Amino acid sequence: MELVEETYQLDDLIKNLVNMIDARAAKKNLEFKIHVNENIPNELFGDCVRIRQIVTNFLTNAVKYTQVGNIDFSVDMEYKNDNEIL
Repeated sequence: MELVEETYQLDDLIKNLVNMIDARAAKKNLEFKIHVNENIPNELFGDCVRIRQIVTNFLTNAVKYTQVGNIDFSVDMEYKNDNEIL
């Protein structure tokens, strides 16, 4: 598998994920909660397509296997420096 790294906008990625998952959760009467650390820069560099695929898989499985209640989606970081965010 080859990674295709490029600059992407975090808010666009999150909006796309929310639009995809929110309707699925609503069909099962599940609340979809989103928490994003506001200190994370919006412009990031990485393989946005792979990140979207991985997170979509987690979220669709969360909806699939949750019968009642809510799904919490959190985006956070441990640290950042001039070149990297963990």
